[in-house]
Amino acid sequence: MLKGLEFFSGIGGLEAAAINNGITIINAWDLNTSANEVHKLNFPQTNVSSKGIEGLTSKHFQKLKSDIWLASPPCQPVTRLGKKLDHEDNRSIGVLHLFNLLDGLEDKPKYILLENVVGFESSTTRKMIINIITNIGYQYQEFHLSPTQFKIPNQRTRYFLLAKLNEEFLNPEYNQQLINFIPTIPSSHPDRVEICDNISIYLEKLDDLDNDETEEVVNDEQEETDNPFEIYYLSDKMLSKFYNILDITSSNNNHSCCFTKSYGRYFEGTGSVLQENEFLKIDKSHFNNNNQNNNNDQQENNNTPIDIEQLRNLNIRFFTPKEIANLHHFPKEFKFPDNYSKKQCYKLLGNSLCVKVVDSLLSYLLSS
Repeated sequence: MLKGLEFFSGIGGLEAAAINNGITIINAWDLNTSANEVHKLNFPQTNVSSKGIEGLTSKHFQKLKSDIWLASPPCQPVTRLGKKLDHEDNRSIGVLHLFNLLDGLEDKPKYILLENVVGFESSTTRKMIINIITNIGYQYQEFHLSPTQFKIPNQRTRYFLLAKLNEEFLNPEYNQQLINFIPTIPSSHPDRVEICDNISIYLEKLDDLDNDETEEVVNDEQEETDNPFEIYYLSDKMLSKFYNILDITSSNNNHSCCFTKSYGRYFEGTGSVLQENEFLKIDKSHFNNNNQNNNNDQQENNNTPIDIEQLRNLNIRFFTPKEIANLHHFPKEFKFPDNYSKKQCYKLLGNSLCVKVVDSLLSYLLSS
């Protein structure tokens, strides 16, 4: 049995993948106490701590003696919307401290997996980490992978680093390279990717929804209803203002956009919404791009004012937190604490990862 440590652990996506590969996570760390509560609820056997990584010492790791390190450090230092302070960002201190401790450890982890956003491969933080592990003797390979390469209908390309100490990769010809497929999974190659599954298999059924979820009110325009999905439908105001920028998918479709931590609060680039009425088709080009334009603007643009009744009949709703967790391939029994709002759940899921992708990478990493 392999023992692992999970850093910047979030809601436990790395641990879910680790369990699938026979790895027991003995300790996990994350500063986010809300994420830690979710982690503890779903993986009660794991010691989850909110202690900062930079407070850990070599003695901690010598005592724990783990076989593998799993890490998903903060992405804000390198994201395109951030200040791109990279290694000078305070949020990079933890991960750099972690890898700086490696050299002094008597019992070093044999395996390492690190996840981050696309762009991390060009960062100074990444260069510093690579210098550390190569000087110690680790072999490494890097990846850009999306769930769509594993038939999952959700676009979420991420950067991954795999490293091995004193052992060759199954495909050493890719050492020190950044590739966009897993060598042992031919179907993950972009030229061979299979059609993704339909969204329908990831959706909740009416009987699956917890009645407690229906108690939360999304907006003042919605009336009480026996339909537990009602709290997820977009209001008339949302539809009239944002319809043209929504990424709309349906149960028979096989795509959805990346769900971010702003899902449910912002509408452009934060994730797809679900159109339940698949028989009604509306051409977005018939609608004014800005519903707030005056009549003169509408006549000049030769566009039709939005018919809110027509949009309402589309039955457009947000994905539920459970459905997003399903798309991330969390275990079927995965859940959030009963007192967590949708806003909290969406934010935590937006900071998480696809378990299936990590699961496949760990399988490759552990192969010899």
